[in-house]
Amino acid sequence: MKEITASYDRDVSSTVGLDGRLPNRVFTLIPSTIVAVLLAREGIEARLTPFLCKKFMLAWNSFQAERETFQSPVVEVTHSNGRVFHRTRASPVWHRIRLPPVQQMWGGWGSWFVATDRRCYAWGINSFGRLGVNSKEQIIAQPMRVPVTPRNVQVFDEVTFFQPIRGGDWLGAGWNEYGQLADKGRPSVCSIPTPMPNSTNVLSWASESGLTVGLLTTGAVVCGDIEERLPGLRQQGQSGVLHTLTTLPLPVEGTVDQVAISSSAVFIRLGSRCFASGWNGYGQLGLDPSVSNVTWPTELPFPVTDIATFTPNTVFVSNGRVLVCGNNEYNQLSDCGATSLALTPLATPEGPLAVVALGSLCLLALVGDVWCGRGMNSDGRLLAKSDDVLSEWAPLPARAVCRSSNRLVQVTPVSVICNGDCHTGWLDPLPSVVLAPHSYTRMSDLEAINESLCCG
Repeated sequence: MKEITASYDRDVSSTVGLDGRLPNRVFTLIPSTIVAVLLAREGIEARLTPFLCKKFMLAWNSFQAERETFQSPVVEVTHSNGRVFHRTRASPVWHRIRLPPVQQMWGGWGSWFVATDRRCYAWGINSFGRLGVNSKEQIIAQPMRVPVTPRNVQVFDEVTFFQPIRGGDWLGAGWNEYGQLADKGRPSVCSIPTPMPNSTNVLSWASESGLTVGLLTTGAVVCGDIEERLPGLRQQGQSGVLHTLTTLPLPVEGTVDQVAISSSAVFIRLGSRCFASGWNGYGQLGLDPSVSNVTWPTELPFPVTDIATFTPNTVFVSNGRVLVCGNNEYNQLSDCGATSLALTPLATPEGPLAVVALGSLCLLALVGDVWCGRGMNSDGRLLAKSDDVLSEWAPLPARAVCRSSNRLVQVTPVSVICNGDCHTGWLDPLPSVVLAPHSYTRMSDLEAINESLCCG
């Protein structure tokens, strides 16, 4: 009887595709399975067929459970079984990125980081050198080594924070013009991760427009540009910049659950109590519009469970209702005709409202399984061949949603959304579109990265 040996290659080819599914070592079992079935029909080693089929199903189930995906408007990157693959969202074909076995992966803002046994690699958008690969090039198209082995990486538009696996102070890379990396002696652009003094006890970060907030077990610390958003922290005779981590005074003690930052305001939520400070010229803090500047964190007179802010608008979720306030110049919040809008319930098309996305002078909402939008439509960014202003809700194509959304709030428990970032999992119950922070990321940059990875 002819001897049959079943085996599979542990190295997947760089370009493979199978009905839009991810390449995985299990797929190399398919040819062997087919061969075994055909041979079994001829009466040769029929006992091999159930063995291979069982192996295939076990590996496939393992892959489905362990898959981790990060999405951007153009590129989708996924990590499974120690390997990393990417594809454009318009293509069913996945391409493998050649790296040592990957143990963990992080992503956001068009940038990706992976940790192997001893090293960390990064690629993607490199604004202000935030990838930490000692390069100031805007685009890093191929994975480059980061000179730190992290246990956690948190990516923002201007900066990236690395928590060393050995413990100690966090390290930061990126824009430091206002001291948002907590070290006055560092240059305005830091392309190599360097320690942030007194940051050992920080659990997580929030950073936007030159201001950084670190969350502790109880309370928070802050550094960077406080001139407009936290002017009460400025001491007499000093500038509106904090170069070191400084305790943020809050009216109550407790665990900070959420921080939302825009270029003119900051919101800090502890449970259902929310505190706001900054510029309130359009009433975007949810406080009395007659007070244009709020110097200290002031409690809002209503409970809050989620916040999204993007100058000059804010969206709150309160007791299951969506409340909006701020600039209404393009009717993005309401069709009442007022330029400044005080706190008002959001009126949306009929249907179950799941997610609200706040963009630059525009608003998007997922109603049922349809994305709708309103507000500024310059260059047809929301809806092509339409007016420059969408005064009423209009259905949107998926690409417009990708391009226009910047901040998100969770309205119903169908998703897990972090303000200012988007991670795998929350999109699963929703239509196949991507909402990710990329307000300063050009679509062409992401396309260039993907093309380089495919051809490199």
